[in-house]
Amino acid sequence: MNVREIRAHLRRELAGTGVDPADADLMAAEIATNAILHTASGRPGGRVWLTVIVSPERARIEITDQGGTPKEPQIPHSASLNGRGLLIVQELADRWGWTRDASGRTTVWFELPRTGETPP
Repeated sequence: MNVREIRAHLRRELAGTGVDPADADLMAAEIATNAILHTASGRPGGRVWLTVIVSPERARIEITDQGGTPKEPQIPHSASLNGRGLLIVQELADRWGWTRDASGRTTVWFELPRTGETPP
């Protein structure tokens, strides 16, 4: 998936769930863009995967890259002029984090609360 496809799919998955789609869209776009810029996901034939899990209390959005970088996701210094995507995620998400599997693929995830009386 590319960033545009991730955003469109995420909006469809979150429709009617009571999760703020604007915040989710922004954070997913930042993470997917990082994956494309800094990992094998941005090379020809590269891929990015999106997982959306909605529970009665919250939604968890996971974006997985194709690996290929030894660098760990990190939040830049507040004075940095670029690379602020994870800083946005840190500020908007209830919780967030990342994992790396044995093949080197990194998954960055975040959680947002559900509001209202909408069913999962």
